[in-house]
Amino acid sequence: MADTNSDNLLAKNAAKTIVNRFWNDYIRPKKSLVILCLFLLALVAISFAFYPALIGWVFDALEAKNTNLLLKLAGLIVVISVIKAYAVYRQIQVVNKLVFSIIEQIQFEMTANLIDSDLSKVTSQPPGHFVSRIVNDLNLIRDALVRVANSFVKDSLTLIAMICLMAWYDWFLAFLVLCVFPVAIYPIIKIGLDQRKASYNLQKHMENLISQLSETILNIPVIKAYNLESNQKEKSKYNFNQLFLRVMKLNVGRARVEPVLEILGGIAISVVIISGAWRLGQVDFSVGDFAGFITAMLLMVQPARGLGSFNSVVQEGIAAASRIYQLIDEKPSVISPISPVKTLSENTVIQFENVSFRYGKIDILKNISFIAEKGKVTAIVGASGAGKTTLLGLIERFYDINQGVIYLAEQDLRDLDISLLRSKISYVSQDTSLFNDTIKNNILFGDKNADFDSIKKAAQSAAAHNFIQSLPDGYETKIGTGGNLLSGGQRQRIAIARAFLRDAPILLMDEATSSLDSESESKVQHAMDKLAKGRTTIVVAHRLSTVRKADKIIVLDKGKIVESGSHETLIAQDGVYTNLCRLQFFSDF
Repeated sequence: MADTNSDNLLAKNAAKTIVNRFWNDYIRPKKSLVILCLFLLALVAISFAFYPALIGWVFDALEAKNTNLLLKLAGLIVVISVIKAYAVYRQIQVVNKLVFSIIEQIQFEMTANLIDSDLSKVTSQPPGHFVSRIVNDLNLIRDALVRVANSFVKDSLTLIAMICLMAWYDWFLAFLVLCVFPVAIYPIIKIGLDQRKASYNLQKHMENLISQLSETILNIPVIKAYNLESNQKEKSKYNFNQLFLRVMKLNVGRARVEPVLEILGGIAISVVIISGAWRLGQVDFSVGDFAGFITAMLLMVQPARGLGSFNSVVQEGIAAASRIYQLIDEKPSVISPISPVKTLSENTVIQFENVSFRYGKIDILKNISFIAEKGKVTAIVGASGAGKTTLLGLIERFYDINQGVIYLAEQDLRDLDISLLRSKISYVSQDTSLFNDTIKNNILFGDKNADFDSIKKAAQSAAAHNFIQSLPDGYETKIGTGGNLLSGGQRQRIAIARAFLRDAPILLMDEATSSLDSESESKVQHAMDKLAKGRTTIVVAHRLSTVRKADKIIVLDKGKIVESGSHETLIAQDGVYTNLCRLQFFSDF
C-alpha cells in the first residue's frame, strides 16, 4: 500500500513538472490568444447560463398569462442565441488557432532536433519510432489541449454559472446537489492515473507497429521471394491484436467515468425533485423557480461529465508530452566547439593519427594512421565489416572518435566548425540517398545556388544527362520516395551528379560506381579521374578493379590497417590484398 501511494505521488509530481514546463514553453508565449480564448469561453458560459433563468421566467409568465412578457422573453432568447452563436464560432476558431500553432511549433522542434541528432541515435531506431512520436503523440496532445479549452475552461465556467444560478433560486437545494458530486472525485482521479500508464504503453506499441509495417512494405520483394507471406501475416496479426487490446483498455478506462457520473446525476435529480416538491409548499418558491432550477441542474450535467472524462484525456496527453520531451531534450554530442576554427588552408591533406573508434561496446577501428594527400587518390579496401564506411563517416564527423586525432589541413576536425568541414566535402554514399522530388532539385542539393547549366554539366560528367533527357519531363521528372521510380544505376548517377555539382576540394566516395553498367561505369570513372585532380580523394572500394590506379591503397582487416601501398607493391607482397583480388577473380595483376 505504501509503495502504491509512493508511486502515485511520484506520478503526480512528474505530471506537475510536465504541465508547468508545457505552460512556460508553449502556452504562456501565446498569452494574447489565451486571453482571447478565455474571454470567448466566458462569454459562451454566461450566455448559456441565461437559458435556465429564461425558462423560469417563461413558466412564471405562462402561469400569470402575461402575453406581453412572453413576447419580450421570446425576443430576448433570439438575442442571446445570436450572441452565443457568434461567441461559439469565434471560440472554436481561436481555440483551434491556439492549439494548432502549438502543435506546429512542437512538430518543428521535434523534427529539427531529430535532424541535428547524432547519426548513431537516428540509426539506432527504426523510422517508425520517430514518426510515431511526431504524429501519434502529438494527436494526443492536441486532443488534450482542445479538452482543456472546452472541458476545463468552458465547462468549469458553465458549471460555476449554473451553481450560482441554482444558489440564487434556492441555496438549500443547491447545497444538496453539490454534496453528491464530490463523491465522484476520487474514482475519477484514480481512473485518470491508470489512463496515463495505459496511454504510454499504447504509444510505445504504436512505435513498434509502425516500424513493423514500414519494414514489411519496404521488403515485400524479399518476403515474396522467400515465401514469407504467412510469417509476416502472422506477425502483423499479432501486432494488430495487441493494438486492439491496448486501445480497448484505454477506451474502457474512459468509459468507466460515465457510469459514475450517470448514477450520481440520477441521484442528484431525484434528491432535487423530492426536496423541491417539499420546498414548494414551505417557502416562496414558485413553479418558475423550480423549472429554472431543474433546467440549470440538467444543463450542469453535461459540463460535469466533460470534466469527469477530462482528467483521463489530460493524463493521456501528459504521457504523450513526457515522450515528446524525451526526444526534444536529447542533445547531440557531435557539435561544433564553442570557438571553432572557421578558415582552412587550401592544402586539404587528411591525416589519421592513431585513431580508434568504438560503436557501443564493439571496436570498429583500432589505431588507424595514414595520410591522404591533396591531388592523390587514396583507396580503402577490405572485407565486409572491416570498417571502411565508418572511416569515411569519421571524416564527415557523423561520429566522433574515441582515441587519436584526425587532421584536416593540419587542424583537428573537432576544432572545426561542422558546417565549414562538410562544405569542403563531396560525399557519395554506398546507399544512394535521394528525395521524393525532381531530378533537378535532387542534384541541386550539391549546391542550392547553382544555375541550370551547372546542373546539366554535373549530370553530363556523371553520365546521367542522356537518360534524364529520355524521361518525359527531363530534369523536372519526380523520382518517387528514395528515387524508387529510377533504376539502381540511375539513382547512383544522380547522387554522383550531386557530388560533381558540389565541386568541393575533398571527395569521399563509398563504392560510387557499384550499381552502374560497364559502359556507364567507364564514363563515370573517367569523369571521376578528372574530378579527383587537385583534390584530396578517398575511395572505399569493394570491386578492386576500380582502384588499381589509386596512388595509395590501404587494406583494412578487422578494423586495423594490415597493408598499404600501390597496387603493384601490394601484389608483390602476395598478402591480404592479393588474396582479395583472387577472391574477386581479378587476375590481371
